[in-house]
Amino acid sequence: MESIEPTAPPSADLRVAIDGEPSYFSPAAADSATSWITRLLYTSLLRIDNHGGVIPDLAIALPGVSADGLKWTVHLRTDATWSDGSPLTSADALFTFQIARSADCSFNPQTCAVWQQRVAKVEATDRTTIVITLKASYAPFDTVGLADTPIIPKVATEASYAAFFAGAGGVSAAEASAESAKIDEATGAVACTGATPPPSCGLAKYAPEMEALLTKAGGKLPDKTRFTSTKGAGQTVPDPEAYAASLRTKLGDLALTLAASQPDKIAAAYRLLDINLAPVTEGPYKFGSYTPGQSVELLRNDGYYRFKPGPSKVEIQIIKDPAKATDALKSGQIDFLPVVTSEAAATLGQDPNLKVSTFPDPTSYYYIAFNVRPGHAFAELPARQAFAMCIDQKAAVSSATGGGAIAVKAQVPPGSFFHDPTVPDYVFDPPAANELLKRSGWVVGSDGIYAKKGLKLKADLFVRAGEAQRLKFATIARDQVKKCGISLKVHEEAFSLINQDILDYPNKFDAYLGGWVNLAGSDDSTIFGCEHVTTPVNISDDNFTGFCDPNADALLNASNAESDRQKRKSALGQLQAYLHANGPYYFLWTDEGHRAYSAKVTTNGREGPIDYTSFYDFWNEDSWVVAK
Repeated sequence: MESIEPTAPPSADLRVAIDGEPSYFSPAAADSATSWITRLLYTSLLRIDNHGGVIPDLAIALPGVSADGLKWTVHLRTDATWSDGSPLTSADALFTFQIARSADCSFNPQTCAVWQQRVAKVEATDRTTIVITLKASYAPFDTVGLADTPIIPKVATEASYAAFFAGAGGVSAAEASAESAKIDEATGAVACTGATPPPSCGLAKYAPEMEALLTKAGGKLPDKTRFTSTKGAGQTVPDPEAYAASLRTKLGDLALTLAASQPDKIAAAYRLLDINLAPVTEGPYKFGSYTPGQSVELLRNDGYYRFKPGPSKVEIQIIKDPAKATDALKSGQIDFLPVVTSEAAATLGQDPNLKVSTFPDPTSYYYIAFNVRPGHAFAELPARQAFAMCIDQKAAVSSATGGGAIAVKAQVPPGSFFHDPTVPDYVFDPPAANELLKRSGWVVGSDGIYAKKGLKLKADLFVRAGEAQRLKFATIARDQVKKCGISLKVHEEAFSLINQDILDYPNKFDAYLGGWVNLAGSDDSTIFGCEHVTTPVNISDDNFTGFCDPNADALLNASNAESDRQKRKSALGQLQAYLHANGPYYFLWTDEGHRAYSAKVTTNGREGPIDYTSFYDFWNEDSWVVAK
């Protein structure tokens, strides 16, 4: 396969701002700031386009899927090379996927979970062919598996591991495990949950001994200058606790590596390897340099398999203060700002030298969840339906979010490829809600609250502390449903307590206002499926409402088994309509997102223009050029 020659005019360097220090220049990174770097360094077998569709990337075509949905066959292109000049083959893909499948996988946890839970076997049948066998048919695998797993180099990673392991012999598995256990016991003591925990509860106290053990094992310590926090007036100060947390992660990886069986050792050690900070990559750019607290420099990969990228360099500036980042864009110091608030977007959009993208976030939504187990206020469907009819949803969402969000009606947000716009709006009709409750056997008491068989339509509504928009919606909902004989008392709680007292079994709550994020692939089986209802054995699963409906399960299974994306979209449309009418959630909103660009940023035309209306507006950033 021949590379496409560029046709765009000469480009200036591309300058980008991120709001945090990068973690790992590899698939081990799990933070959003670093993702803006790694997506320029690495590529996957598939990628997601601006419409949310899946298209080939390192693959020459979409996967061939067997009739039973279990066997996925992918053919790789032959012109891709690593930044060290070596060819990329199916051996690299196999190596990557074996690490992802390992019980000791230290990639992004979401990546590890997909490969561990869904994949039975991976084979490289020849130099350009990968065959993946799933445990059960799972249509979202194209998105959450193949498009979301960057390929890493086998030979270079094994060499980096060999260099690491040559020095790790100075520490035994027992020694590393004992140190880890000692620190965990001290920082997890009962005293650490109090209002004024003693110094022994902080990881920073144990930094010297962790440094000593890691050094003894031949490892490199993290650069302390990477770990800072902002205090008053934008002043940046060292953050010893963040530094110690990084040491604790390395210590845990070391203990895991030394105890792992041979096939899993590289998976366990991956975050400890030098290749994370001096990566060998196959994307449009290759690693140049990193100056903690200041910037990361990427260099053009002239051997990139799609075309020769325009900018000779990408300078990624670390600007943690959003206001300073916005000023840097307005003044021309940067060309692209990946995260922009609604308030800043309104101002930046008026500048003729800038472009602002506006889109609904397809990977997250907010909701009010009801405990539908018997004996709870909203266990019966008519009570939940009446609740929805008593709130003017769109007006309440607009008021709570300052107009910076989009009301949703089901579990697939508007920005998703799988969103079904035909799902009906919530109907605001308090008189009809009262009639529905009366027909269902609820009777208004002397206190104005409906009751049935001794159970009042009364609930505590828990909200995560510090979330102003959620709290405002909760208070609006409380005031509106009161007119329908429904009583809500709003409680703000720390998220740690919500996890323990609400989201974990035995789920002692009636109503909770929360949110889901990073929902790729539109697989909602863990949230609404019977198999994932929390139990005394499975206390922390996602289906904390207790919702178990055979009809919903059938729709969930049908959508996850359908590998044809259009047919799957239809199946998911049925599921959206069903959960809107029968589910355990009253759906609230998805955030409206924004990114901002210099008007000088365009594309070379090979993958179309920048789509300023899409969450995936960055999908073709390998083709971006900056006018000189």
